[in-house]
Amino acid sequence: SSSSSSSSSSSSSSSSLGSPVVVKDAIDAGSVPGYGLAANASLNVQNLAGQSFSSAKVSIAITLSFSTNVLLDDTLQVEGPQGFVFTGPDGTDPCSGFEWVLWQSIVPHPVPSCSCPLGPCILSMSPRGDWKLARALDNVAYPAGISFRFLLTSVNPPFDPPIANAYWRALHNRGDEQAYRVLAVGVHRSWQGRPL
Repeated sequence: SSSSSSSSSSSSSSSSLGSPVVVKDAIDAGSVPGYGLAANASLNVQNLAGQSFSSAKVSIAITLSFSTNVLLDDTLQVEGPQGFVFTGPDGTDPCSGFEWVLWQSIVPHPVPSCSCPLGPCILSMSPRGDWKLARALDNVAYPAGISFRFLLTSVNPPFDPPIANAYWRALHNRGDEQAYRVLAVGVHRSWQGRPL
């Protein structure tokens, strides 16, 4: 009879996939806060001349659109794959060959800044405007779903990076360090290099 009671006890606590396990007389309980999900951004990165040789100069066109309105003072970032450098060799060209191609807003073109910290290079920009512009546009610098496009130059990496580091990434961020949110993220697989 002891074996039958132990089998009935174990069957009551077991559970098939998908059905909850009810534990009676729990001694302790806790909860873990969830996390927010970022919306999808559309990111397209083109190697304009199809230049794929390693260590060769490459002209790049980047087209972006976000599924959320970009507000004044939001931060837009493009992160390159491992090995792509966005800054000139002597620091005189902070964003190598940057040039606006398409910007469909009366808000002035954002001025980009590029840095290459310990990891991948990052291009950052924030649309700015005075209070009159903010009031006229209800603080919306760039509407959701509308593309913008710019050019950049870099050099292909000497070797293809590992697959996890071979993606271009775009982010739409809002807030400061105290209340920072990523609103949208987009990724694009980079081209494969060919050794010289």
